[in-house]
This record gives sequence, structure tokens and C-alpha cells, in this order.
Amino acid sequence: MNALLVRLPPVVLMLLACTAGVLQAQTLSTWTAGPGRLGLGYPVPIPVDTPLPFDGFRSYQGLLTRHFDLSNQHGFIQRQTIGVTEQAQRNIYMYIISDPDDRTADLREEGSVLINGGIHAREWQSPEVVTGIMELLSAAADDAHLHQYLIENMNVALIPVLNVDGFLQTQRTPDRNYLDSDPDFPLGSPRDGRMRRKNMRATDEQLASVGDHLNGIDLNRNSAPFHANSSSSSGNPDSLVYHGQTAFSETETQALINAPDFLLPGAVSTTLGDRLRMFIDVHSFTRVLFPVATFNTARNQNQARLMRVLVDHHKELPGNKVYRILSNSGPGFGIGTTSEYFANQFQVPSWTLELEPGNGGGTEYGGFGSNGHDGFMLPETEIRRVRENMAASIAAAAYWTAGPPSVQSLSLVDVASGQLIYNARLLPTANDAERQLISTTPGALVAGHSYAVRLGFDKPMRWLDGEEQVIALPGQPAATQDLQLQLKIADSSTAGQLELSASAATWATQRGFFGTGYARYKTDSLSFVLDVADSARNQQLLNANDALHMQFAVTDMTGHALDRNALSAVDWNNGDWRNHESDSASLAGIVIPAGANASDEGFAVTGRMAGTWRSLNNSGVGFIIEPLADERVVVAWASYDEAGGQRWLVGVGEQLGNRIIVDNMLLAEGASFQQFDPDDVQRTPFAGSLEFTFTDCDNGVLQFHGFGQTGVRTDLINSSRVAGSGCDEQTTSLPALAHASGSWHDASRRGEGMNMHVLPDGRAVLFWYSNNNQGEQIWFTGVGTVAEDSDRIDFDRLVQTRGGRFGNLFDPADVERVEVGQASFTPLCNDASFDFSFADPELGSGSLNLVRLTRITGIPDCP
Repeated sequence: MNALLVRLPPVVLMLLACTAGVLQAQTLSTWTAGPGRLGLGYPVPIPVDTPLPFDGFRSYQGLLTRHFDLSNQHGFIQRQTIGVTEQAQRNIYMYIISDPDDRTADLREEGSVLINGGIHAREWQSPEVVTGIMELLSAAADDAHLHQYLIENMNVALIPVLNVDGFLQTQRTPDRNYLDSDPDFPLGSPRDGRMRRKNMRATDEQLASVGDHLNGIDLNRNSAPFHANSSSSSGNPDSLVYHGQTAFSETETQALINAPDFLLPGAVSTTLGDRLRMFIDVHSFTRVLFPVATFNTARNQNQARLMRVLVDHHKELPGNKVYRILSNSGPGFGIGTTSEYFANQFQVPSWTLELEPGNGGGTEYGGFGSNGHDGFMLPETEIRRVRENMAASIAAAAYWTAGPPSVQSLSLVDVASGQLIYNARLLPTANDAERQLISTTPGALVAGHSYAVRLGFDKPMRWLDGEEQVIALPGQPAATQDLQLQLKIADSSTAGQLELSASAATWATQRGFFGTGYARYKTDSLSFVLDVADSARNQQLLNANDALHMQFAVTDMTGHALDRNALSAVDWNNGDWRNHESDSASLAGIVIPAGANASDEGFAVTGRMAGTWRSLNNSGVGFIIEPLADERVVVAWASYDEAGGQRWLVGVGEQLGNRIIVDNMLLAEGASFQQFDPDDVQRTPFAGSLEFTFTDCDNGVLQFHGFGQTGVRTDLINSSRVAGSGCDEQTTSLPALAHASGSWHDASRRGEGMNMHVLPDGRAVLFWYSNNNQGEQIWFTGVGTVAEDSDRIDFDRLVQTRGGRFGNLFDPADVERVEVGQASFTPLCNDASFDFSFADPELGSGSLNLVRLTRITGIPDCP
């Protein structure tokens, strides 16, 4: 008898003896670092009960703790229980990584990808890699680049361990299993213990229970549409690849196929499967991708492109590991795998991904290779690299599934004058398949001028190295960096291309103004200077005043070609990209005004812009603008948060020609209204931008980015012009107290303040920004009149609003206006007294000693 058996406890010997007639000569064997039938040549991996990644394998409890910790820490990770295991009824968890709004940054439907791990118990690399994806996206959630883009524009669904019972069994006995009893491969195929492949159906968790060690179902042979159709699966219950009596007979595979039925974060009825674009079943070993072919040619082609992105990306990472893509057997064939089910059911790219080791098994790392199954036992020193590298490559593949890029915006600014001459932005509509073009033309293209051009895209377009330098994504050719550009007259008898030159294009990697920084993600904006020659040809073409089309071709970082017609939004449908016109990239329908005789002098911002600005049909939210003498501009934004509460921000911008650009605003909160302590005020920088473009004294356009949204307001109007600042007003006819217009605050209450503006008709407008007693932002408005025979302005009705929602979600019909109190303002020169009384006892009554913060340019000094 084998010496190992002689040393076994009596209970094991008894069990072996009782089952010898059934199982023949099974041998309980131990993996070692030294030579032998199960000799590895390197230390036997042992799982460690820790949640944190390290140079080794984590136990199931360690991984589960990590998953729970990350989902509890990050609101963008939603945990779902999708089923239970067949034998022990343990929970099977899925984690959906996505922001909570179910919409992309430009308000279209988000796509989804599903990554399954741990379907075969012995493949420890698989749960580590799927967990690594969660760890990567969590760590880089604020990178303003590829990973934040995925969180905000995709749904990345992860099932780290599907075969929980089997995985626990392998980790319970990490160095032991049976040999010599497998009916298919009796001499070389270790079974149960560390080498259990199947689930635990009809199996207890005691390795000593020999009679059940061959039991269970191969969960990757248990799926339709090709269940029990191949010699690669078996009807023998003892077989390593036993497919089960029926397709989806196991609760584990039922959990997996039911996962697409779970609602997406923020969705009312939309499920993961409604938006699915990729499925990967992660295994080990042999470093290979097993693709699935269907009768959908477009899907097959897209699958090939997507797999190539992953493989080419991975081979350039540390270790330089090359994965093979095996040819499949064509459509209509399969062996019962999960990837076959998802490919045929959802018509998405779908494959089995086999991780390291490669074909050589442990020999790749200096091991003996004495048993072919050592390929499932990756050295502990290698798992960190495998986990991190493959997580990065799968993230690159998920970026591809987010779709081809499209243009979001185009602007041209005259370099010499700073005048914006053209601005266009594509906005979503109620129809997800369409976009609306919003453009303004406050100027014209002139021969002999230079223009700063900025193109904005709906996704980050270039990869960045560790030094934030723009480079090609690993595995992608340098040609993905190229940009083709031309500007020509269109639809004209004088059709032809202008004589121009362009500087090298620069991708924005720093947040900044709309014209200089990225809008939402690093490298989503491209800038260059366009020089229009002062030539006879250009004069002739521009004098015709025909429309100009700027045409360009550019790919994203995975080689997706730019959508030619950005007005029809690209989406995934039945295995292909719907509305993706990529034959000739251009901004269809977007034109640039031409005119060689256009004036070099455009409308310029001055003190006449002072006042309250709002969108024509958006009463209930506004911007208070105060231009100063040094060409800076104070801007306050009275708005709402996403839940309908009040929100206000104050900042300082700069004048540039006909524009005001604000990239420095603060949100102040935390102090109590009645017990105001400036030290309690928390000032949060606004991670966004505002750009106002004015066509005259009373009309303008606003572009904004912030709090997860980007939008345009083309119908901006000056709803309360400040006396003395208007285009047609004379300072000799100013109303009383006009000199008091500006920003004020009480020095003992730093962190709140107000704008008080006297209007040409003698009335006054007040915006007062503060916090309630819970430290939450509140603001009040009021219209006042100068008291008779007095230097006091009375605001008889202070109003507080509520119910509006921020940005593109704003509907004026949601705004409620509640009268809350009264106030009076008595200015001297640079000081003023302010008395208030609220009906709400939590706010009460009181007085403030105000000092002036700003004096609007053009407004006269104190008399």
C-alpha cells in the first residue's frame, strides 16, 4: 500500500476500504515544493485570510470582506445577491460598478458588461482578477480619465466567485487532493480538495468522505443552447466535465443567467441584460481566449476587434505575456459553456478567458511540470502582476464597449481680440438616438486672422503615461494619435478648400476654462491654432459668405473611428454599432460663419453685463454677475442640488472679449444660521466651469460643466440690469442709492453674503446666501423699494425657493416659492446695516453689520 495511505487516520482508511470496489485505487496525495507526482518546484500557494491585495492568494472570506468593504465605501458599487449555491445555500454576489443615474455624461443610456469569475473551484486566479477589476476602478474612481469615465458611463457587473462551495472546498485543503480515480484521466487528473473543478452537488465538505469526491456538476458545461452536445462534456456523473441532467440544472448557473435581469443602478425598469455589450467568463490556465461564433456576422467581427484590444493591450504590460485567440468551430456549435449562452442569447462579444499559467504550466516559473494540473497553481509571487495587469486590460476592453467617439463641441476664438466667433454643442434630446445641435455665431471668420480652435469629445480620447504625457494606449499603433483636418466651403459654386495652416494639436490634461482645459475627462478636448492666410483665394472664398464645414478624422484610444454624423447618437444594437457613420469624419450640419469684411472689433464685456441673468424659460435659478474694474468678474450661482435642495456657489472669473469664464467657484456650508461660527464653514472648490458668451447687453449663451453634468443655455437674458451699468443709461439720471449696488457681507459671518443691486426704475433686488441651522445651504431673494424720505431699502417679502433640480434636470414647474420674512438695507458708503425678521423661529430676527466686498465697474462712488 502507498506509504501515504499507511499514515492516514483510521477513519480515512475505513472509508477508503468501504469504497474501494467502486472507485478503485484512489490516492490522497499532497502537493509539495519538492519533486514528486505533485511536486511544483515552488512553494505551494496557501490562501491567507486578508482582504487587502498582496503577493499571494486571499481566502474566500478575505475576498468577500474586500468586496463588502469596497461596496460599503463607494456609492458607485451596488451589491446584489443573485442566487445561492446548490449544496450549502451560500449567497452568490454580483457587484455593479456604475454611478447612480443610469445615464452617460451626455444623458444617453449606459451600456453594460458582465465579468464572471470562479466558475471552476480550483482556478484561484479567476476570483483574484475579477476582484482586481473592482479594486482598480475603486482606486482610480477620481482619475478624470478612463476609469472614472467607465464608472460614469458604463455598468461594469462583476461576479467574483460563482462556485462558492467548490472554491471553499479547494481552500479548505489547499495542498491535498485525490489521484488515480478519475474515469477519464485516471493517472494525471487530481480530483476534489485543491483540484476540485465542479460544484458540490451531493458532496459534503469533508475531504475524508471519499465516496463523494467525484460528485458535482461542471458548471461550464451546464448551459444552453449546446448542453450535452459535445464529446467535450460528459453524461457520466463521475466525469470531470459532467454536464448535469438538464441545462441550467444548478442554482449557480441559474444565478448567472438570471444576473442580466437585475435592475441597473438608478433605473426603474431597465436591466443589465437590456444594455449588455460584453460577457467574459474568467478561468485559468493556458493564456488563451476561446471566442464564440454566432450567425451574426457583425457581432463576430466586433468580437474579434474587441478581443484584439484586450490581447494587444496585455502583451505590452509588465511581464509581456501573450494571449492566443483560438479559432472557433463556427456558429451552431458548442459544448455547453456560459460564454456560448451569452453570445447567442444577447448577441454580444462573449468568450472564455483562460489566465496564466500558459501551456507549460508551472514550468513557466521554474516549476517541475510533473503534473499537468500544476498550471492551476500559479506561484504566489506572480498573482499581483496577473491580477493588476488583466484588470487593466479588461478595463481597456470595457472602454471599447462604451462605443465610438463623437464630437460634443466646437469653438473658434479670435486669438488677437479674444472674441468668440463660433460655438457649437451637441445636446441630448428625448430620443436617445438623436442629438440637437445648438450653435451661436457672434462673429465671423476673417482672412489674415488666427483662431484658437477647440474640439470636445464625449469620452477621453488618449492614454496618459505616469507623467501625464499623451501616448498611445498599450498595444495600439501610433497611428491612433493622428488627426486629419481641413476647412472648406460647402454647397457653393465657389466650393474649395481654404489656404490655412494649423499648429500641432494639444490634448487637454489639466482642468481649465472651456477653451483651454478638458471638459469632463482628461484628453476629451483637443486644441490647436488655425491660421487663415490673408490671400486672394481666401478673400474670394470668404467674401462669398458661404457656409464653412470643418472636417476632421480622429480615433479614440482603442482605434474606434469618430462618428461622422454626431446628430445621430451611436448605440449598441444586436451585435453592432447603430448610427455609426465612420466613412468620413465630420461635424455634419455644423457650419462656421464666413465674412472677409467682418469687423475686427466685437462686442466686449463691460460693467453693462452686471445684473441677474437667467434662461428665458427657466425662472427660479439664476446667475448674478458683477464685473469689476480690473476685468475680473464676480459670479454667484443660485441653483439647486440633485434632490431639490438649494445650492449656491460664488466665484471670480475673467473677461475675455465677449466672454466671461469662471473656473474658480466655492460651495460654502456647515455653519449654523443662528449660531454662526466662521470656523464651521466648509469651503468646497467647484470642480467645473462656466462660460458666458454675450451677443449684446441683454442676451447671451451659457455653457456649464459641473456636478456630473454638461449643458448649454442659449436663451440667457439679463432679467435685472443694474442701474448705471446698462448700455444706454446715463449716470446723471441714476435712482437713489444706486451707488450701493454690489456684494456685501458681515465680517463676523464669513462664509455667507449677499448681492444687492439697485435697478434703473428705483427698485432693488436682493440675493442672500447662507446656511440653515443644520449647516445646509439656503438662499433668499427679494425685491425692495426705497423707503419714502429715507436712505433705507425695504424688502417686504423675502422668498425662499425649493424643488428645483440641478442643471439639465431643472424644470421651472418644480420650483415652489415660499414667503419667509422681511428685511431692510440701509447703506452708508462702504458700510450698511441690515435688519431681518423671519416667520420661522429657527431663523428668527436680527441685524447684520455689512461691509462692501465689490464695487461694480461703471457704478458711481458714494455721493
